[in-house]
Amino acid sequence: MAYRQHVECLQKGVDAWNAWRKETRHSRPDLSGLNLSGLDLHRLDLAFTNLSHANLSKVDLRGTDLTQCNFFGANFLGAKLAGAILNSAELSNADLLNADLRDASFENATLNNVVLHEYNFHGMNFKNASFFESDLTKCDFSTADLSGAVLSSAKLDLVNFYMTNLQNATISQCSVRMAVFKNALLEGIVVHETNLLEANLSLKEKMKLKLHGKL
Repeated sequence: MAYRQHVECLQKGVDAWNAWRKETRHSRPDLSGLNLSGLDLHRLDLAFTNLSHANLSKVDLRGTDLTQCNFFGANFLGAKLAGAILNSAELSNADLLNADLRDASFENATLNNVVLHEYNFHGMNFKNASFFESDLTKCDFSTADLSGAVLSSAKLDLVNFYMTNLQNATISQCSVRMAVFKNALLEGIVVHETNLLEANLSLKEKMKLKLHGKL
């Protein structure tokens, strides 16, 4: 539950909030469970804030630094997150339906049990991110950085990994039917209980994976 002091400070406006954050640099504000639907929050200093289970539908967080925020179970329906920095953020069980995630950064982020059908993540940063039991069907990760990422029990059917950096990533117990891995960087990839033969692999990719014992 949100701290009353933090809520009262937020109600005073952007300048008051940011001044308080500057004075208490190492604080971790608690705004969990609040209804912030439709608000323009993109000028707020929200890094390290607990916004778990908050209603953030249709909020404007474009370009906002959301490093290490806790968004567990938050509602981002139709939210504007283009260019946001979500590095090391907790987004498990969040509702990201129709959220604008263009050019956002998710390095070290946790995105377990999320549904992201047909999202365009072209060229985006998911280095060391975690996807456990997430549905990424038909997503486009072409040229994205998923190096060191962990994809476990995830749905990767028809996902586009064209020229994706998957070096040292882990794909475990995933469905990869017709997923495209053309020209992907696969050095050091760990594949466990995943049938890559169901994926759309070129002879070159098959030979590369066979050479490393992944097929």
